[in-house]
Amino acid sequence: MRPNLHGVDNNQHHVDSRLVGVYPGRVSPYIYDERGRRVLAPTKGELRERAILDEAEKQLREAGPDAMTVESIANAAGINRATLYFYFRSKNDVLAALIQRVVNELTSGVATSDRATGSAGAVAITEAIRRTALLWRTHGAVLRAAADLTPSVETVADLWNQARTEIEHSSLAIVSSETANDDELEHRLPAVIRALVAMTEREFYTTFARDEDPHQSVDALSLIWTRALGLT
Repeated sequence: MRPNLHGVDNNQHHVDSRLVGVYPGRVSPYIYDERGRRVLAPTKGELRERAILDEAEKQLREAGPDAMTVESIANAAGINRATLYFYFRSKNDVLAALIQRVVNELTSGVATSDRATGSAGAVAITEAIRRTALLWRTHGAVLRAAADLTPSVETVADLWNQARTEIEHSSLAIVSSETANDDELEHRLPAVIRALVAMTEREFYTTFARDEDPHQSVDALSLIWTRALGLT
């Protein structure tokens, strides 16, 4: 059965529609979540920064990083260059913040795959791959930019390499209990997972670049991961 790639929360980076302000018609210092718990509402500055990143992602998706400028991002966000510089020092800073936002979602998605499924091993790894596919489908332009800019932009390289390392550690934690009885594999496990993570990144990069259906990639990657690690 093919994993379901639907159910993406397109409002991931916006105020939850279920959160209701105290004072109708204007921003309240407090809002309430779906359980009635009071939480701080985003500040005006946080909302503006979010708008800048949202517009930057839109331009990245439609025009690519080379066509983006500080001025084009500022204009799209409804502010001037001086205001944008209050939040970000350069276009690369905007890109780095945008990449940080997406890789945080990517790494946390992989890290919680076993808890989400209530299982370790093959089921959790397949869920991690499915979640990765979702991120590539919804934020592929950002993830592709991260991979492309890593050789030339140090800040992006630090973010992307750290994300890879976190994914490797999370994957190792997910499968370690399943491979504990195989001494040879256990010894080689970190290197095997490093290779599998790199392969997964490249496969989704290629799938996104070709605008192909990610379902087949999920199926193929799940098969390779489970067989390489002897998971059941």
